[in-house]
Amino acid sequence: MRNAFLFNAEVMKHPWPAPAPDVAYYTRDTPRSPLIAHTWDEVMEARRKRQAEILYRKRGDWMVGRWRPVFLDTRFYDMDFYGGWQCYIYGVGGIAHWVKYECRKLMELIPLRDPAQPLFDLNWYNWKRVFAQTYQRGEFCDRPRGRLTIWARISGESHWAAIRGYALTKP
Repeated sequence: MRNAFLFNAEVMKHPWPAPAPDVAYYTRDTPRSPLIAHTWDEVMEARRKRQAEILYRKRGDWMVGRWRPVFLDTRFYDMDFYGGWQCYIYGVGGIAHWVKYECRKLMELIPLRDPAQPLFDLNWYNWKRVFAQTYQRGEFCDRPRGRLTIWARISGESHWAAIRGYALTKP
């Protein structure tokens, strides 16, 4: 950039001084306005700012820490493949989030006991059945469907969303 500036200054016979070593480039607002010098510090700061904005958007940091109300929903599916009790979280970007790895967190958040076997701890499959009986909101496939509003800490959006925590009341 500097070489082109010096070349044009020599060819055009302009009485411009040689640019300072920290000047990256010159601009003008209009063709007749004076030159505005932009330093390398300004250029690098603009690059850092743009890179931080891109990383902020890509990492989903704009959603981390937001607690949002979601529905915890359990249903029984009467099918050969993918049948049985399933647990979903609705309200994360408008789609259902299938609960498969967060089962321990939910079982600790909502402790339940089976009325038929009160002394035994429930496994994940039986917990979903007891949850549907305890928090019944209608039926699905002629079986009770359980639904409860809880708070979840969400990062990301739509199907890329990850649930970072649960609570029964808004923290």
